[in-house]
Amino acid sequence: MVIVGAHTLSFREFCACGAPTFYGEKDPISMRRWLKDIDNAFVTNFCPKKAKFRYASCLLKDREWDWWDEVAREVDDDAVDVVSWDDFLTRFRAEFAPVIEVPLLTRDFQDLFQTIETMAKITAKFQKSPLLVPKYAIDEEIKKVRYHEMLQDDIRDYVTISGCKTLYDMISRAWERQIDLEHLGKNGPD
Repeated sequence: MVIVGAHTLSFREFCACGAPTFYGEKDPISMRRWLKDIDNAFVTNFCPKKAKFRYASCLLKDREWDWWDEVAREVDDDAVDVVSWDDFLTRFRAEFAPVIEVPLLTRDFQDLFQTIETMAKITAKFQKSPLLVPKYAIDEEIKKVRYHEMLQDDIRDYVTISGCKTLYDMISRAWERQIDLEHLGKNGPD
C-alpha cells in the first residue's frame, strides 16, 4: 500500500483502474501498449512516483516475471527496493523492445499495402502500427493520408481524403466500399 494524501492506495485499487498484466513477448507494440495502459492507471490513481516500479513489476507474468526476477538477483536487495521508475523503464524497454526491431516494424508499417486482406484485417494491422511512428500516432491527417495510400486501388478510388473528416470516417467508407465490391462480385454488375 502507498499513502496518497490522507488515502492509502492499495494494489487492488491500482489494478481496478485497468492496470493490465504483461504477458507480452519481445514486441515493441505490445510493450508500448502495456506501458500506456499502466501510465493511465498511474494517472487515474494519482500513483506516487516511488510506487510505480513496485506496482508495475507486480503485473509482470510468466517469462516477463522470470526476466525481472533475474534482474533483481543481479542487484542487491537494498537496491531493488529503491529502483526508480525510470530505471525500470530503461531496463524494460531494452528487454522487450529491442532497438533493432523498432526500425524494422516502422518500415513494415510504411510499406503496408492492402492486397487480398479484408478491410478488418488491414485496418487492424494499420491501427496497431502507428505506436512505433510518433508522427502517425499523434496526427490524424497524416494517419488519414497513410491509410488512404495503403488501400487497394478499387477502394482507394472510392474513398477520398478530402471527403472524410476523420480517420474513422475513412475506415467506415472503405468498409462500405468493400461490402459493395463483394456484393457486385457475387451478383455480377447490375
